[in-house]
Amino acid sequence: MNNTTKYIGFEGLGNWSTLIPAKKFFYPGDHGVIPTIIFVGTLAVVGFLGNLHVLLISFIKYTSRNTYITYIRALAIIDFLACAIHVPLELMDLYYPYDLFSSWSCKLFRFDNAFLFLSSSFILLAIAIDRYRHVCHPFRIQRTVSLARKFIALCIISALVFSSPLFAIYGLHKVEIDFDVFAEECYIQDNFQGTVYPIIYISVLYSLFVIIAIILIYTYASIGITMHRQEKRRVQLVRDICDCHFKTDCMRSHDAKHTSRISIVQDITDSNGSACSRVSSGVLRRRRQRKWVFRRFEVRKTTKILFVVTLIFILSYLPFVTLSCIVLKYPHFRKSLNEAEITIYDIAMRLTFLNNVSNPFVYGIFDDRYKIASRDFLLDLIRCLTRRRRTKVANYKH
Repeated sequence: MNNTTKYIGFEGLGNWSTLIPAKKFFYPGDHGVIPTIIFVGTLAVVGFLGNLHVLLISFIKYTSRNTYITYIRALAIIDFLACAIHVPLELMDLYYPYDLFSSWSCKLFRFDNAFLFLSSSFILLAIAIDRYRHVCHPFRIQRTVSLARKFIALCIISALVFSSPLFAIYGLHKVEIDFDVFAEECYIQDNFQGTVYPIIYISVLYSLFVIIAIILIYTYASIGITMHRQEKRRVQLVRDICDCHFKTDCMRSHDAKHTSRISIVQDITDSNGSACSRVSSGVLRRRRQRKWVFRRFEVRKTTKILFVVTLIFILSYLPFVTLSCIVLKYPHFRKSLNEAEITIYDIAMRLTFLNNVSNPFVYGIFDDRYKIASRDFLLDLIRCLTRRRRTKVANYKH
């Protein structure tokens, strides 16, 4: 039998002396991958259904047009594509880490991963800037839906540009999986192994993440400080208005029942010592202010929701970036781990998928409009199914 170097793959697995160790190596249970497969598979199913639900709700039930809805649609599309396309490929890569991809499918797989990550990053950055303008500069001209769509398109184009070098750097890399037995994995191509180009590119990507994370933290910190100050002013304003309303009601009741005491009531001043008439003329333009206050309340609420979405994004990518930097500095780091440590490592590297799964839950917890729309959508679906069943029964009887 031939003892020359053998390449294991899905094509030409005819040599039994090569096939037996390959089977043993491919079995995920031997390498602590099963828990990671279960974890990623669960995220894929939950994320697919959750983001599909967000898309249906946002396109069917949300009739109003604003930048908030535009941005959550964009995020939902990216997350849906991640859960429908990339995560299943990740599962296959976990189960068959060698000889699964062709050269071009490997390039597309790595490109898809970076593109989805960068798209989410840039869109979240655009959202943060939009929220900053709404909260910190409410009287400036705000972005329209049309402008928000242009920003989203710019984010997508930027993600494409920054992801494109992966087509050159990544491909099939030959590794020895057993004595004199070789296979190919989807990694940095052999002709780029040992060169500085992969390190430069990966460093640029991670630096980009750090810069975006810092900008996001600074922006939302500024938003939080501004919202806190606005809340303090709002509380004081409500107290002034309530004091004035109380005194106005007193005057009306005295006017109806005790007209002789009108002059006494009119001399009552509020807790700050200023006359109610001044507060009424300066503050109580109620119809105009109710609409403005409601709009400000909606802005504050949507800002809090998008802050939670951004926070989850940063936290879910931190383990991936940290471990990747360690592997970049110490290439044999993963090989030094035992089976339990490899399981923890693999799961930590894939916590990024939580970012693609969590948004529907965030909307369901914090967004009252999303809750109402989901309830109405479910009721409409039940009515539709009930009506169809009744129609079938009626047709059957006739």
